[in-house]
Amino acid sequence: SVLSSGFLSDITREKSITELNDRLRKQFESVLDNVPNLIFVKNLEGKYLMANKASREFFGLSEVEILGKTDVELGVPQEIAKEYNAADFKVATTGETLFIPEIKSIDASGNEVYHQTIKVPFQQEGSDEP
Repeated sequence: SVLSSGFLSDITREKSITELNDRLRKQFESVLDNVPNLIFVKNLEGKYLMANKASREFFGLSEVEILGKTDVELGVPQEIAKEYNAADFKVATTGETLFIPEIKSIDASGNEVYHQTIKVPFQQEGSDEP
C-alpha cells in the first residue's frame, strides 16, 4: 500500500490574475510601440530599462541590445550623454517635469534629427529609486 500526504490549493483566481496582467502588459506595450515618439525609461545610472519601437528604430537596435546600456554605450557622444544624464537626474531628484524645446541628434542611419523632449519623473514599481 502507498501512503501519501499533502494538500491541494485552488489557484484559479491567481491564474486568472496572472493571465489578465499578461494581457494588459501586451496591450500597453502595443500602445507604446504604435506611438511614433521615442518613449523610454532609464534608471539613475542612465541605463535603459525600457525602450519602445520608435526608440529601438532610432538606435537601430533590438530591445535586448538597448536594455541595460547607457547612452554612451549606444553611441551617443560623451558630452551629449552628460547633458542627458544631468537632465534625467534633475527630473528624478526634483520630481518635476522638464520640457526641452529642441535637441539635435543623429539617428542610426546617420541622419540629423531634431526632437522636442519632455522628461517626466517615473517611480519603477518595487523600487525605492526615483
